[in-house]
Amino acid sequence: MQHSTTSTGDRPVPVRRRRTARRADALAAVAFLAPTVVLIVVLRLVPTIKAINTSMHSGLPGSLIPAKFVGLDLYGQVLSSPDFWRSVRQTLIFNVIVNPLQIVLALLLAVVMTRNIPARGSGAR
Repeated sequence: MQHSTTSTGDRPVPVRRRRTARRADALAAVAFLAPTVVLIVVLRLVPTIKAINTSMHSGLPGSLIPAKFVGLDLYGQVLSSPDFWRSVRQTLIFNVIVNPLQIVLALLLAVVMTRNIPARGSGAR
């Protein structure tokens, strides 16, 4: 049996025991991560793939008439529409203005809320 001299005490720790401990840690990590990975696949990837598939068909979802496969034609129509590009521009402008403003206001509010207030906790009201 191989022994290592990098132990915390005077006696060496067998290499096999360290490998077993690492393997047990890896199995525990997989056991904790597996439900999250399954949820990500089920709740994110499956709907995304279904949405992409639906976007390549022309028709109403749930209709009795089967949808016709049109491929990327619908994407071409959307990308050539001036309404689409106007909405993209408006969304970008909104996000460039609103998101930084929200962050600044939230930080200012946090600073105000965490300042030491005189007579706080003294029972005086």
